[in-house]
Amino acid sequence: MNNHCIDQHLEYCKKTRLTALLNDDSSRHHLHIQLGDLSADFTKHLLHSSMLTDLTKWAETQHLREALQALFSGEPVNQTENRAAWHTALRDPHTQYPPIHEAHESMGMLVDNVQNNRHCGYTGQAFTDIVNIGIGGSDLGPRMLEKALKPFAHSTLRCHFISNVDGTDCLNTLNTVQPETTLFIITSKSFTTQETLLNANTVKAWFLEKTGDAALDKHFIAVTENITEAKKFGIQICLPLWDFVGGRYSLWSAAGLSIAMMVGMDHFNALLAGAYEMDQHCLHASFDKNIPFLMAFFTYWYQRHWAAHTQAILPYDERLSLLPQYLQQCDMESLGKSVKQDGSPVDGPTGQIIWGGVGTNGQHAFHQLIHQGTHFIPADFILAKTPHHTLSKHHEILTAHCLAQTEAMAYGLTETQAYQNNLQKGLSEPESQRLAKHQAIAGNKPSTLFSVESLTPFNIGKLLSAYEHKIFILSHFYQINAFDQWGVELGKQLVDKHLHPSNI
Repeated sequence: MNNHCIDQHLEYCKKTRLTALLNDDSSRHHLHIQLGDLSADFTKHLLHSSMLTDLTKWAETQHLREALQALFSGEPVNQTENRAAWHTALRDPHTQYPPIHEAHESMGMLVDNVQNNRHCGYTGQAFTDIVNIGIGGSDLGPRMLEKALKPFAHSTLRCHFISNVDGTDCLNTLNTVQPETTLFIITSKSFTTQETLLNANTVKAWFLEKTGDAALDKHFIAVTENITEAKKFGIQICLPLWDFVGGRYSLWSAAGLSIAMMVGMDHFNALLAGAYEMDQHCLHASFDKNIPFLMAFFTYWYQRHWAAHTQAILPYDERLSLLPQYLQQCDMESLGKSVKQDGSPVDGPTGQIIWGGVGTNGQHAFHQLIHQGTHFIPADFILAKTPHHTLSKHHEILTAHCLAQTEAMAYGLTETQAYQNNLQKGLSEPESQRLAKHQAIAGNKPSTLFSVESLTPFNIGKLLSAYEHKIFILSHFYQINAFDQWGVELGKQLVDKHLHPSNI
C-alpha cells in the first residue's frame, strides 16, 4: 500500500492496542455489516473506523471495481489459460448462457426421477445410496455440503465419497453399499484425472463382478466436460462442466449433483440463491460496507504489515466441521503463487496457510497456540444463532464459548489481572506473582465473527460466496492469477517414473 493516508492509519494502528480501539472508537459500529440473515462483525480488527473512507478511496485506485466487473462478465481473467472464471454465472438466474440453464434443468429432472423412484437400479429397486467419485474440487465441496445440509435431506438417500487413490478409501465405501441400490456419480472435468479414473474403474469392475452384464447406464452418471471419454467408459447419462469453471468453484454446477439428490432441487436452488445475493452485494456495495472486500483487505493488511502467515477458520457448528478443509483448498490452490500476471516476481507474501477446526474441540487443542504462542493468527469465527436441534442448553453453552474466544483474543489477560485473580483464589503473593507470568495472555489478536440466524442452504451459499470473492479480491491486490494451478501439475507429470516397486 503506497497511499499516504493508509500509511498514516497503519502507523496509528501499530501503536494502538485493540482494547483501546474497542473502548474509544465511537463509530466502530460501522464495522458491523448486516446482509439479510448474515452478520459480519469486523469490529475486533486493528483498524479505526475513520479509515473506512480512505480505504474506499484506496480500493478505487486499485481498479477493483473494473476487475470485479470483468470476473462477473465472463472475461478471460485466467490469463495463463485464456479462460474465464465464470462460476458466478452458475448461480445467476439471469445468465445469458443457455447451456447453464439447460444443464440445470437436466440436473433437476434427474434428481426428481431418482427421488421419486422413476429412475431405479437394474433390478427395479429404488436407490438407497449415492457415491460421488472425484477429487479436489470435485470432492471437497460436495463432501462439505453433505454434512452442512444434513437437516434438509428429505430423501432416504445416503451420500458417500471416494477421492483418495489409497485403495482403503474405495474399499471402505464399497463394503457399505449394495450394487443393486447404489448410484455412482463420476465427477471429473477432464475425465482423465488419474486418481478419479482408477477409483472409477475399480468401482466399475466391482459392480460388474457383482451384477454380471447388468447395464451400467442405470447406475453410473458422469459430470464432465469430456463426454467422449465418459461414453467410452460406458456411461450414457452425462451432465456438463465447462472450462470456465475451476474445480474448486464447481459445487454450484452439476458437480453438486450428489447434494441435490440428497436435499432436492428446491434446497439446492436456495444454496445458489444465497450465493447470488452475495455476488450482487460484492459487485455493487460500497467498499466500506462490502463484506468480501473487508475480508480480503484485513487478510492483506495483516499479511503484509503484521507478518500473519496463517488464517484460522473456526466454525462453531458441527455441521461446518469440514469448512476449514474446503476453504483450505479454495484459498491455497488459488493464492499459492509467486509470479504476477505479467510474469514478474511478486513483491511480498501471497496466500496464507488456511487451517482450523470446529469449536469447541479446538479450544482443547490448538487454541493454546492462538492465545499464548508467538504467531500472529487472525481468526474467523462462524456461528448460527438458532440450531437445527432441540438441545437448547448445548447451543447456549456453544454460543457462550464462541463469544468468549473472540473476547479472549481481543482483550487477553494482563499479568496484573492474572496476579489479582490468583490472590482472590487464596494463593500467596509470591505464588500469585510466579504463576501470573505464565497465565498472562497478550490479546490484541483480531477476529471476524460471522453469524446467521440459522444454517439454511441460502445462508450457507451466501457465506461460501463471500469467501470465494475474498480470494479473487486478494489475487487482485497481489496481481496474481487466482484460477490456474500449475503447481499441481508437476507432481502428476513425475508419477510414471515412480511406478516401480524398486523405487519404494
